[in-house]
Amino acid sequence: VDYSNNQEHFKNPDEALADHLALAFVFLDLKFNDELFELFWKKKNKRRWKEFIRFIGTTLQSQKDLSKFAKNIIKKLLRFWDWALEKIDEPEVLSAFGYWVDKDINILQDKEVIKKVADILEKSNGEWENRYALVEKLPEFSQINLKQTLKIIRSFFLIKNDEKRRRRSWFMEYRDYKERIKAIFQKALENPDLREGTETLISDLMEKIGEPFWELEKLVI
Repeated sequence: VDYSNNQEHFKNPDEALADHLALAFVFLDLKFNDELFELFWKKKNKRRWKEFIRFIGTTLQSQKDLSKFAKNIIKKLLRFWDWALEKIDEPEVLSAFGYWVDKDINILQDKEVIKKVADILEKSNGEWENRYALVEKLPEFSQINLKQTLKIIRSFFLIKNDEKRRRRSWFMEYRDYKERIKAIFQKALENPDLREGTETLISDLMEKIGEPFWELEKLVI
């Protein structure tokens, strides 16, 4: 479709299409094996794909009436997350799952998504939207699955992009965030099964990022 004419659109057509399909997928019984769903994901369009995932996340954040989300819908959303992990290789697209993780989302339980978050971050090479929300969730995640939380911390802070790695280290400049993250490491170091891996992670953070993480050395000594 050619959108290069002078017609004005209230929203980018690719994003509008993705939004409508996302709504149909969540609320109108659009299925994985429906032709429309398959066509949407068959033709590579990162903008559309990312918006589909992002829109579902922002919809989850905005919904106050949890009765709309029957168990079959929740099951479907979790299945889509697994489907995306298997089918999508674009880090930029996968990063939109960041909008599915927020303190205001009560529909998907932390215990159901924590490993999925870790797996997405690993596959996306650390790319993640809605970053503050993720860091705020780390203490809650650590109460459920400390090992996966450490995996999330590794992928998130040791992102391969040098500039993004420096920017993310700024979380350690804020006392609240720093203390929460230190508490997670302290707890992990007290676990014999996690201590060696935690020491390695601390060493990697200090070596590859530097000063913002130097204080963690005190936990190891």
